[in-house]
Amino acid sequence: MNLLLNSKYILPNPSPNSVIHLDIQDSKICIIDAQKLLRRGKREEAVKCALTGGNYGLALLIASFCGPETYHTAMKYFIRKELASGTPLYTATSLFANQILETHSELDDDCSSFWKEGSATLEHSWRYHLAIILSNQTRRWKKIVIALGDELLYSGNTVAAHFWYLASGRPISSPEDLTSRLVLIGCDH
Repeated sequence: MNLLLNSKYILPNPSPNSVIHLDIQDSKICIIDAQKLLRRGKREEAVKCALTGGNYGLALLIASFCGPETYHTAMKYFIRKELASGTPLYTATSLFANQILETHSELDDDCSSFWKEGSATLEHSWRYHLAIILSNQTRRWKKIVIALGDELLYSGNTVAAHFWYLASGRPISSPEDLTSRLVLIGCDH
């Protein structure tokens, strides 16, 4: 069952950095409604209710007892609503929630679209993003590191891109190879 459909609690699109202003009364009503839904065994509805009310802790706790799709959607909603895109914390939580690679297939080598939202700040914060990814390695972390290296390379930050490629274990290739990402540090090919 899709968490965002078929409900009295309609979740707005979880666009990054959009703010939903709820007063305390609305939040309390959502908690009471979530409790009523749980008494009837409607966990997914209770998750939606808690998310609508901005009670992300409750939503994630309940979602952990639902299916993986519900939990994944609740994590995504929390990350996109509460954390500023382009920050290292956004990167870390997205990494934990598998949000960086979610739109790409196992065979697809391009996951750079994740970095587009915060690309303006990457020039100054790439070291923190790399530290977070290397300190909290998850499945396919090397692919994520290469994608950010690509984004840095395309934005003209060759030195930083090469640093990312070295951290990912990319081999140094011949400058004649047009698909190579790492030739000589500081050399643009």
